[in-house]
Parts: sequence; C-alpha cells; structure tokens
Amino acid sequence: MACTLKDVANAAGVGVSTVSYVLSGKRMNRISKATQEHILQTAAKLGYQVNMVGRMLQGGASKTIGILECQRSVVIFSELMQLVCRELRKRGYQTYYRIWDNDSNSNEQEQEAVNDFISRRVDGVIIAYFDQQRSFPRCKCPVPLTVFGGGDWDVRIDLEQCAYQTAKHLLNHGHRRIGYLLPDDKCNEDKLQGYRKALKEFGIEPDPSWLIKVCPTPDWQNEIERGICEGRLTAICCSNDFYAVRLMTWLQWRGYNIPEDIAITGFDGVALVDSLQIPLTTVVQPVELLAESLADAMINKIEKQTMTRLPEPIQLQGKLHIGHSCGCAATAEPEIDWHSVKINL
Repeated sequence: MACTLKDVANAAGVGVSTVSYVLSGKRMNRISKATQEHILQTAAKLGYQVNMVGRMLQGGASKTIGILECQRSVVIFSELMQLVCRELRKRGYQTYYRIWDNDSNSNEQEQEAVNDFISRRVDGVIIAYFDQQRSFPRCKCPVPLTVFGGGDWDVRIDLEQCAYQTAKHLLNHGHRRIGYLLPDDKCNEDKLQGYRKALKEFGIEPDPSWLIKVCPTPDWQNEIERGICEGRLTAICCSNDFYAVRLMTWLQWRGYNIPEDIAITGFDGVALVDSLQIPLTTVVQPVELLAESLADAMINKIEKQTMTRLPEPIQLQGKLHIGHSCGCAATAEPEIDWHSVKINL
C-alpha cells in the first residue's frame, strides 16, 4: 500500500499540513531546518513518493532545479555543485546538471542549456561562473535565476577580502617588500586589489617588479628570479595553493629557506596544505557555506518568484589558516582527516 502524507506525519510526529509544506517546498521559512530534515528523512525511510506528474499537470512546482556550471580550473570548487545538489536534496529538490566550455560560443551554449532546463519544467536555474567578467541576461531566463560569481552575481566569495588577509598577515610579520604571484590573465583583479589595499594601509606602494606572472609565461623562472633579485622580495603571496606549493618546491631546490629567506602564502584552502613539509599559510574559501547560501538563495527566489538579482547579494568572507610558511611557529603536528581520504584499497 502506498505511503501517504498522513503516514509520514504520524511517523514524524507532526501535522499533515507541516509535512505537506515541507514536501511541496512551500512556506519553508516557517519551519525549522531541523524539522524539515526530520520530515524528509522520515519520508525517505517510509518510501514516500511525490506524484510529480500529477503535481505539474495541476500547475504545481516540479521540485527540480537546473544547474549550469562553466568549466572550472579552481580545484577547491571541484565538489561545489555536488554540495549544492546535496543541500537542495535536503530541501526536497532534485537537480539537472550541465557544464559548458569557456569558448567563443559560450553565450549560445548557456542559452541552449537554459532552454533545455525550461523544457523540463524546472522551478529555477543556478548558474556558476568562475570568470569574473561573464554574465547571463536574466531577461532570457523565464524562471528565477541565481548566479554565483560573474559580473551580475547573487552569491560570491569576497576575493579581495581574502587576499587582503594574507598580505596583511605578512605585513604584520614585518615584511615590507611583498610580491604577488599569479597567472597572466584578468581573473585575479579582485585578489590584486586586496593585496594592494593591505600594502596601502601600511603606506607601501608596490613596485611593478613585485608582480610575478608565471602562466602562460614561458620564462617563469626568470620572472621569479627577477622579482626576488630586482624587487628584493622577502615574501610572496600566491593566487592559489598549487602555485604556492610549486613555488616553495622550486625555491627550496634553489637553496632558499622558507620562511627564513622568503615567506609564502597561498589562496583557496586545499586540504593537503597541512601535510606539506612546511605547512602552508593560506586563506580558506568557505565552500560548504557557499553551497548552503546558493541553495537558500535559489529556494527563496522560487518561493517569492523573484526574477531579479537579490536585493542584498550575499558576499561570503574567507578565513585565514595559519601554517608555517609565513613565519609563524609550528605549534602542533598536522592532523589528518582520514574521512576525507577517499581511496579504496
């Protein structure tokens, strides 16, 4: 015999109307997240199935969301969409997922993907950009649209604030000649602004030679040596953790001691930075909080049928993670989170 709303309500110890609100996605702001989670888990345990076809034929919500993600190179975001899907699933939504390349036909690809989502009767669309310059015209999406990153964002991470933290930390260590190592593109402008802001607070105007561009620069070794020798740098901020790790390896190979000769900081918060011979000081991007924020923003837009950008866009702050590469003393041996090591032997 099929499980009913009343069966779920009895098993969960709540009213039928409360179960109906949670499973339909309506008036969710009136119900605590703990109660929502309890009801969803109870419904799943009892095998309750929503008649989606019947709901859609009656003009109801499909309880589905389309997720469109640009091709990314930021490793820290590799699980972002998986986390977003998990958060949406907790709230009773299923997802369609697509990814597109950052090529010259991206606009056409984006529109084609959005049109495909609309044909599937989604209640809303999430677009994730990792390019600060891109945007999608909201007028071409007939359902609520939530955008991460890009030029017209609803939710994003404050990259300027993140970079400001690492540069200021090095300044507080007494460094006054601090370089910035980054790829030769336009995607790191916010990070550079944060770096420059920190130096400006200390009355320092960075010399052009302090910028070290290593990709796709073929003479990256000369770039690094020029910055260290001509710029007489005593510390270098890196635009991501992988650049920082590679820089540290190369500097040690060349005979430099870290942090005694040159202090290094990273950016992103990749899990393995604590397992290095010299644990890396970096700023951690709040990926899990980002996933929750994207899910909340999307559902709020669906409930209110908001077709425009959030009136108060959400900008999340990063957190400085102290290692030893900046000059701070190592206070304890690194801890290993074995649950995050996903290797099956």
